[in-house]
Amino acid sequence: MHKNRLGKYIVSAILFFGFALALPVKAQQYLGTLAGKVTDASGANVPKAEVSATDVVTHFTTTTVTDEGGNYSIPFLTPDEYSVSITAKGFRPETRTGVVLTAGGSVRTEFALKIGSETESVDVTADAQLLDTASANLATTFSTTEVTDVPNIGRNPFVLSTLAANVYSGN
Repeated sequence: MHKNRLGKYIVSAILFFGFALALPVKAQQYLGTLAGKVTDASGANVPKAEVSATDVVTHFTTTTVTDEGGNYSIPFLTPDEYSVSITAKGFRPETRTGVVLTAGGSVRTEFALKIGSETESVDVTADAQLLDTASANLATTFSTTEVTDVPNIGRNPFVLSTLAANVYSGN
């Protein structure tokens, strides 16, 4: 009788942990995503446009191509300031600078290309994004000067985390 009860507990535990491990778990992400849509002046989608995101600090460039709906997505980018450039055959290239990507954030940048030769270009400076509408993540990125200038006895990283939005200390 004891063996039968013990066997049921073992089977129950195996099933419980098996289902628990099978559930998808979303961890906090450090990397962010740049996404958006490329259209022409009339609002029609621009497929196969080349989209390049260049990190302003490291000058590392990541490139992708828009799909048939004119949509693009560049995931797994480090939090930093980016310059996003679009080139498409028959359209003037367009560059948007000052696109700030925060940790775990997603920035959506829309482009409306103008017809023209590829030797002409349009440069746009992006405004600071006030609200991340693509996700419910809250993130704060501290610059090197902020990290070094904040008085922090013992260099405890949790002291810096209390400076972020919606973080409260237990005191």
